[in-house]
Amino acid sequence: MSRQESQNFYSAWARQLQREFVDICYQYSLKLLPPIMEITDSTRSLGNWQAVNRTIGISRHLILEYSWDITINVLKHEMAHQICSEMFESHGMPHDRDFLRACDLVGLPVDYCRAAIDFSTFLPQHSAGNQGTGRRKNLLEKIRKLLAMADSANEHEALVALQMAGRIMEKYNLDGAAGGETEEITYRIIKTGKKRIDGYQRTIASILSRYFKVTLIYSRLYDPVADEVYKTFEIFGRSDHVEVAEHCFCFLQNRLAYLWQTNRTSFPDCGRSARKSYYLGVLHGFSENFQKKDQPGEEIVQAKKPCRTPALSVHHLSSENDALVQGCIRRRYPRLRTLKSSSQNVSPQVYHQGRAAGKDIVLSKVLQQEKDQEKTKFLT
Repeated sequence: MSRQESQNFYSAWARQLQREFVDICYQYSLKLLPPIMEITDSTRSLGNWQAVNRTIGISRHLILEYSWDITINVLKHEMAHQICSEMFESHGMPHDRDFLRACDLVGLPVDYCRAAIDFSTFLPQHSAGNQGTGRRKNLLEKIRKLLAMADSANEHEALVALQMAGRIMEKYNLDGAAGGETEEITYRIIKTGKKRIDGYQRTIASILSRYFKVTLIYSRLYDPVADEVYKTFEIFGRSDHVEVAEHCFCFLQNRLAYLWQTNRTSFPDCGRSARKSYYLGVLHGFSENFQKKDQPGEEIVQAKKPCRTPALSVHHLSSENDALVQGCIRRRYPRLRTLKSSSQNVSPQVYHQGRAAGKDIVLSKVLQQEKDQEKTKFLT
């Protein structure tokens, strides 16, 4: 990368940091004057606040090596220092009680309130769902294997894994309450790499919210390499629930794409509209069948749920009664607001075929073989 290209990136990142600063001030009702944003080359200090010249410095190594969400939290950390200087007029120790009060004003997670941040805890191999007791690890691993077994091109065999995973979570109470364990509340960001959210992705989010005790928020995240802002989903909940829901979201999204590629030739129209109709049909049929089996004899009511912006809540059922989860959401998005979602046009014929396929779910041969070998006795 040439020097000019580097300067162009630095300028773009500084402008985006200014936008994030303004948005944070709006979200948390802060009256702070925008500082000068500086992109530094420091590897020792990933962020700093200079009260004398009112400058917040953010290291380019932080931006390039970690997610933008982590960069925003480091920005909040430096804004907390700015609050101490300009709102509290505090001249005490850099990370004293006033600083912690300032951190609370910007909704900063506890891990970022320290002078030194252990970034290894944010790497995938140290994710929240990989920590905890051996029992939790084993159950999560069983769920991953269960989803991995659904490698058939048949809709029935591919989507049953998600249903089974949800029932394992419910049966074995992965929130840790039964074992007297205290499990952290966390969130995960699913990047779409797109400027808009597809309707079928909202439906996947709705299914996960309904059966996996999580809340999904529709938001956005800056990509510093592409210098673009893309739409995202954020999954909030107990760490194990979040881990499994994230895994299932990716599983379902990839599986639908594979199923469509495999079965598209059976439809006269195989364009974008037909693909969308097929996706929604399979997902809706699957969801209806799931609800019927979980609630026998009850009528299925398909209520239209509103969405929220600037971070949009797609659907939340069981997790909305969890005060800790909702508190985490309010802390991260104090100005979450609601908008109605628009209806979707589908091809009736393709949709109904997909819906029928999704409702007619049977156990896959792979799952049955595993059960016969007593490798999945925990499913019974």
